[in-house]
Amino acid sequence: DIYETTSINNEDLECLIEKLAQLRRSIKDLVGGYEPYNGVTQYVFTENIPYTALAGDPIYINKSELENLFYNLEQANMSTAVHKKDLLRILCHEVSHTFDNHLIASCVFDREFFAIMKELHAFNINGHELQDDFISRSPALSSGIYSYESFLGALLEHMNLLEDNNWSYIKETLLSLKENESGLSNAEKFQRFIGVLSDKSGVNLREKFSESEWQTLVNHFET
Repeated sequence: DIYETTSINNEDLECLIEKLAQLRRSIKDLVGGYEPYNGVTQYVFTENIPYTALAGDPIYINKSELENLFYNLEQANMSTAVHKKDLLRILCHEVSHTFDNHLIASCVFDREFFAIMKELHAFNINGHELQDDFISRSPALSSGIYSYESFLGALLEHMNLLEDNNWSYIKETLLSLKENESGLSNAEKFQRFIGVLSDKSGVNLREKFSESEWQTLVNHFET
């Protein structure tokens, strides 16, 4: 029982669930109203996974990490700040993964990139303050080493997503790509995503990346 293995109380848990439900609704809106698993998200505590959490139906949470995950939950519930290792963020990340299923064939070229992008949207529009540790910009794309966090960080900057709340362009792009052909390679999905998002936003994203950054992206998705 979660109340026996952690110091959490019912009020804190209800607050966490309500926040997570709101984030889930925002992710659902971003992908055009799609509902994975008939609109039901289940969570199971287990000792049989080597990760903190694992997306699927249900979402598994590592039971051995419960005490650490629920530590200081009361303080976290009273704050809008979100850190990378916060329980709310971990759960939202796994929930975000479950909304990829209908997008994989047409536009998902990197599952972690898309999962974090959708959760960032949810946190941003619901007034949460993303802390500096949320997205790492190392290694830099210019180094020739691909990192989905560096790529996403660059996209957020080029699109001014967190400042100008231009998430509507992302939503329009996802809806447009979902309605088009499937069975594409990751390289084709990446190029189409950049092209359609550039058209929707009026921002030439290809020109926003330096030659070395762009080559890192192209090389990664072509392998």
